[in-house]
Amino acid sequence: MKRATVVLFAILSAAWAAPSIAVADFDSIGCDASVGPAVAEIIRTEIAAGEGLRVIERSRLEDVMAEQALSTSGAVDERDAVQLGALLGADFIGVGSVSRLGDTYTISGRIVEVATGEVVAAKTESCDREDRLVELAREMAEEARNILAERAVVLENPEAVELYKRGVAAIEAKDPESALDLFLQSIELDPDHPRVYLAAIQLARRLERIPLAVQLARTYLERFPDGPNAQEIRVRLAELHEGSN
Repeated sequence: MKRATVVLFAILSAAWAAPSIAVADFDSIGCDASVGPAVAEIIRTEIAAGEGLRVIERSRLEDVMAEQALSTSGAVDERDAVQLGALLGADFIGVGSVSRLGDTYTISGRIVEVATGEVVAAKTESCDREDRLVELAREMAEEARNILAERAVVLENPEAVELYKRGVAAIEAKDPESALDLFLQSIELDPDHPRVYLAAIQLARRLERIPLAVQLARTYLERFPDGPNAQEIRVRLAELHEGSN
């Protein structure tokens, strides 16, 4: 490999080391429907204002959710969060809710690591006035930023990283066929990162390439039997097997 290419991949790998996060709109429970999304936007803005983290734009999140037939309003559970994060190229995804009971407002937030499906941070804060939600959201964002800044992502193969990033860009460009091909190339070069499998499985299902989705799912379970969405994948594989009999 030429020196210039080696340098380029080193730069790309270094950039990738900065953790990235997507924050889904928070659910609104017992309060105006605009409150949850507003709180999530404050958290996005506050996280982005710091250093060492990349925040994925809300518009990109909305596009992927629409393509995956997921509602952009209402709660996003950990299972869907992991799949969304994989398709967005995010290391982490934040989900949560804002609820009101009487005069008490409560923000509940969780941060899910896409590669493992693990909830790496969870926080619940309450206040007695709606206008204090801004202060609480800023405090939660600062805490999230401090936690995530310490969790740099290390991928061994920078070429595989670049292929994955190009696949994510192809999704953004609404070219799922190219995205799937790039994800498959990334897996071939570096098969040890579950989020790339999750993204590829989702796209293969969406493109109705069921045999490929099954093959990827089986490989995923072999390599990551306790990985994120592993149980769901086992259930779907069983359903496919029963349907073919």
